[in-house]
Amino acid sequence: MNGIHDLGGMHGLGPIPTEENEPYFHHE
Repeated sequence: MNGIHDLGGMHGLGPIPTEENEPYFHHE
């Protein structure tokens, strides 16, 4: 993971959905 924007492409979601009950960075 090089940056927060890479998460969108990596998961194939495009823009990252922001969930109120979850942190911006998900560690998998």
